[in-house]
Amino acid sequence: IGQLPAAGLGVNGVALGVALLALNRPLGDAAHFSNNLIIALAVLEASLLGFALNLISIPCQTVIQERVLPDLRGQALAFQQTLQNLAAAPVLLIVGFLADTVGIAWALLVVAIGVVCAARVQLPVKPKPKPPAQVDVVTRTDTLVS
Repeated sequence: IGQLPAAGLGVNGVALGVALLALNRPLGDAAHFSNNLIIALAVLEASLLGFALNLISIPCQTVIQERVLPDLRGQALAFQQTLQNLAAAPVLLIVGFLADTVGIAWALLVVAIGVVCAARVQLPVKPKPKPPAQVDVVTRTDTLVS
């Protein structure tokens, strides 16, 4: 798999993993699963989530290692990690507030929807093809072709 398809699978896997975690307890209770089965399913869903996160993170680090000069790779990877940690802080505050307000399941569903929406915004846009050049056709009425 190439880097972009792997990252795309990872984003979809993150959305699916978070949605499954959100629906784990409500669906487990509705289906009368035992607590042990619900916990086991949550572990599997969290494992899917971790695998999907690796499908995103590994191609990102590969691109950095390929495109950054060897002397600057450590700094670039540290900068990437710092940005990820800084970007996570406001999200954690918002999701924590949502979890306290509407419940964990709804907060996780909002996260899953947010991941899908963010991925949709980042989709590459294919350039529109240019229309063919307009050619002016002049008809001459003063000559007859026989």
